[in-house]
Amino acid sequence: MTSQAETLRILALAHVAPRIPREEAVEEVLRDEQKALAVLRANQVLSFAADRLAGSGRAPEGSVILAAAEAKRKERAHLEDLWSQIGEAVAEAGIPVAGIKGRAAVALYDDPGVRDFSDIDLMAGSIDDALALVEVLRRRGFEWWGNELPWVKRDRHTGRIYGQVPLDLVRGTERYGVDLHFSGYSIRHSRFLPVDVTGSGLHRWTPMENLPLLVGNAAGDFLIRQKDVNDVTLLLERSDQDWTPALDRIRSVGLGPFWNAILAATTRTAALSPEAAERAAGLTLTGVGRETPPFAMPDPRRRVRGTVLDAYRSGGGLLPGIRLAAGAYRYYRRPLRLTAVQSCRHRAPAAAPIRHLRNDVCVRLVPMDMVRTLDSGTAPEDALQQRTSSVPGSVRMRELHWSGHSFAQLNDELFAPTVLYDICPVQRDVAAADAKE
Repeated sequence: MTSQAETLRILALAHVAPRIPREEAVEEVLRDEQKALAVLRANQVLSFAADRLAGSGRAPEGSVILAAAEAKRKERAHLEDLWSQIGEAVAEAGIPVAGIKGRAAVALYDDPGVRDFSDIDLMAGSIDDALALVEVLRRRGFEWWGNELPWVKRDRHTGRIYGQVPLDLVRGTERYGVDLHFSGYSIRHSRFLPVDVTGSGLHRWTPMENLPLLVGNAAGDFLIRQKDVNDVTLLLERSDQDWTPALDRIRSVGLGPFWNAILAATTRTAALSPEAAERAAGLTLTGVGRETPPFAMPDPRRRVRGTVLDAYRSGGGLLPGIRLAAGAYRYYRRPLRLTAVQSCRHRAPAAAPIRHLRNDVCVRLVPMDMVRTLDSGTAPEDALQQRTSSVPGSVRMRELHWSGHSFAQLNDELFAPTVLYDICPVQRDVAAADAKE
């Protein structure tokens, strides 16, 4: 296991402004390249570190870090091609879509190729805009991503349906992912950051527009990675940024404590210019609680604890807070795996979650072909004869109701909803009937 001190020395090679001397970082990395590679990948800074290692002139023959970075470079070339294809699909769908997260952060770097990301994150302004793009992408050969299911929630304040639709494109033996968010960004267990996507076509958010999402993503993982510190360091070095709107949004969704933790990690590890250091000193949010997430090295137990505590705080009172905390613990305490159960345990509203969407319940949508891989059903003849009904807040998502269970129809494709990843016999029967259609 890598110690915290070793980790910090390794990551100094991937830091845009390290306090630890570069020579000391190179020494640590070369002491055990395989161990260093694992740390760099986990912090999504492999390309930056490899660039610095190559520049040091000390990379050994057959360096595993340089070899891994070359594979990452080829992956990045495919992602750039994927970005172009998405642009064509967005134009065909006729909607505005923003590139977010890593796609926005690359603008901070003189060489965008050294800012790692593993898929393309997008934001659409509504569920219907997102599904319009999904319809085009599906026609172009994109598939539902087996590693992560689409999901939906509804914000109780705005009534907006929000969520994510992950897709991927297969090229030979490789799969390249697209993560399409819509209506806003889900923050931890039950908070929601609404967004509007303006402009036209496919474009990128600015790094400052992206900052609340950077903080929200890190808070969801309960982990500060080196990539987060690098992004914030580069933002701090810019004198032309207005921080107020982003920090107001960060505070509004309870992310103040986590932002303060990221800022502290940045000032602790970065050799900032005097101007950037002065700027950073005025960006700590006051009047908020304190969080101490791990840096660079994940801790699953602390993630569960941090998420449960934040769910309690978001309740706004003792009893609502306890209810939200209990729900968060039930959902996050162990990894969930899609499973065929032999008897139906769904009771309303669990049997019809599409009718009862809310902030604190993540309703996953399982494509029918995935349901069929779990177990076979009986394909009752009347299963798909019911008319679908509308879902408030969307035109393209509709609900089919059969045998006490609701099913989601996105465009013309049917999905079995699940919260705890259990697929019951009724859902498998409908999946079997869907296969006959």
